[in-house]
Amino acid sequence: MLFTEFNLEDALEVRGEERYEDGLEDGKKEGLKEGLKEGLKEGLKEGLKEGTTCQLITMVCRKMVKGKTAESIAEELDEDIAVIRPIYETAKAHGPEYDCGRIYRELLSGDILK
Repeated sequence: MLFTEFNLEDALEVRGEERYEDGLEDGKKEGLKEGLKEGLKEGLKEGLKEGTTCQLITMVCRKMVKGKTAESIAEELDEDIAVIRPIYETAKAHGPEYDCGRIYRELLSGDILK
């Protein structure tokens, strides 16, 4: 009796649902893995950019303390004046303590840094 009650279509439907659920779970795991990998890569890229910019801001500020002009700073650092001028002008408002983090955030919020 038990064998005659077995319905192949019902069994296939249940198995199909299980495969769907397994596939969905695998897809979520793979998506999360890829998302984390991409997020880490993007975070490192942004961190390096911020670090490099803060280093430049620090060098500009050190030269400002010595009374250098934006033009002379650009020349000494071998940077374009178009890069140095916004840093110089923004840093002037923060002197004489020149907090790199605050200057960086102000440049970033003013859409000066890209």
